Amino acid sequence: MKRRRQPQIVLFDTPRRRGDEIVHRLDQRGVAAERFDIHELAACPIGRKTRAVVVAADDSASSSDDALKELFDQLRQAQIPTLLWGDVAPAASPGAEIQTLPADLGADEIVGRLTVLAHYVPLVKQLDSELQHLQRLAAQMNRYFEEVEREMQLASRLQRDFLPRELPSADRIRFAQMYRPAAWVSGDIFDIFRLDNRRVALFLADAMGHGTAAALVTMFVRKSLVTSVWENDTQRILEPVQALAHLHDEFARQDLPNAQFVTAVYAIIDTESATCTLARGGHPYPILVRPDGSLDELRTEGGLLGIAGIEPEFEQREFQLNPGERLLFYTDGIESILTSARTEDGKSAVFTDELKSWAAEPGGDLIASIRAYLDRQEGSLNQEDDQTVLTLEVRA
Repeated sequence: MKRRRQPQIVLFDTPRRRGDEIVHRLDQRGVAAERFDIHELAACPIGRKTRAVVVAADDSASSSDDALKELFDQLRQAQIPTLLWGDVAPAASPGAEIQTLPADLGADEIVGRLTVLAHYVPLVKQLDSELQHLQRLAAQMNRYFEEVEREMQLASRLQRDFLPRELPSADRIRFAQMYRPAAWVSGDIFDIFRLDNRRVALFLADAMGHGTAAALVTMFVRKSLVTSVWENDTQRILEPVQALAHLHDEFARQDLPNAQFVTAVYAIIDTESATCTLARGGHPYPILVRPDGSLDELRTEGGLLGIAGIEPEFEQREFQLNPGERLLFYTDGIESILTSARTEDGKSAVFTDELKSWAAEPGGDLIASIRAYLDRQEGSLNQEDDQTVLTLEVRA
């Protein structure tokens, strides 16, 4: 027995049988169509393969108003295109979702529209299905990114726990800081803390890159920084060069992939004598700002930290700071607004006009000036690199 083919076009017709010609001409075009009496709405053969429905209505359909309403609701829910051909009782008004055609519209127009619908409805349904799939995928991605954002917020809080909650205070020395990660977490880390009653340590490090990987490195670096040791029940403060050498050994021992490295500067400030004992490894040179606005770099030699098999050979120097002088430590995220180039022999920096202007302001706040300048720059809300500045000032 031959299996009956489910029609692509379903036509509900009046006893006048206006739909016979339409069914015949659709069949000639290879479009499966089937006619049913309009009073047989309850036995509606609408299925998954139905691409369009035609309802040929006239005054004789008024007795089927309730059935028409139910049919229209079913068609809207199934999102099946429907043509209402002819007059219909107001109670069975189809609404905007179903197209109404005048009763005198010719069969050619009806057949043309149905042929187009039979061809394009499957494509539209496929696109709709793919759109729904994309919407589900987008919802999953949104949930994923929300979870990632929550985790990054937690990582940011954890990293900030490694930063000082407040800076040490001293009669002769005043400290200040600006810390701006490029993302939730930063590849920069710093600390300013007391070593004893008169000495304060200042540490600033910058891991290669920024983001999560660099942030994890910075937390390891800060945890690995050793500033003192116990010898014969006596605590001995390590010199900056010793602290950096120990940090380099600890980091290089991890043998991280991609030749991960860190730049760092470590200084011990005697708050009574106003001396600064300094060592650095691959980090930008600290900048000395004198009361008259003149600028200079405090130069010490030292290579990158953490590269296995390469000894950085740190150099340590002691500098005497005078009343009114300020010392500026920073990471490469703001290097371009402080120095523009170096002299031909490479021994001196060419300072920017902005830094010269800030340095010339009597009693000026370097941190506030730098922060205000950065806020005015295009893209300041989406900075490309982490930005950290530390300053110390010898009170006049």
